[in-house]
Amino acid sequence: MKVQVFTSNYRHFEKCRRTDKKEDYRFVDAIPYKKNLSYSRVKSHVILSKNIYEQISKEKVDLLWILVPPNSFVKDAAKYKKNHPKVKIIFDLIDMWPIQKFTSVYILEIIKR
Repeated sequence: MKVQVFTSNYRHFEKCRRTDKKEDYRFVDAIPYKKNLSYSRVKSHVILSKNIYEQISKEKVDLLWILVPPNSFVKDAAKYKKNHPKVKIIFDLIDMWPIQKFTSVYILEIIKR
């Protein structure tokens, strides 16, 4: 079994692009942002999610392990699962940014579908 990690090529804490390489990692283009709580960050996450979805759609995937946040990939993962019913999905809720209550409800609704 081969494990591949799809992640952003943008370093959140340093606010810069990644230049390192890691075996079995695919660094996906993300739009840079300056502030943690900003429209730019949300936009970056939405576009990143779509880019990751496009890449995994070209792969044979047995398991998706999604770190949340960003919350934007939850919907794309559910869409992938709908098109590939045998795929297992794990949502790893590491932080409930930006709003804990609404995000939890949203994720539970996606899982129920």
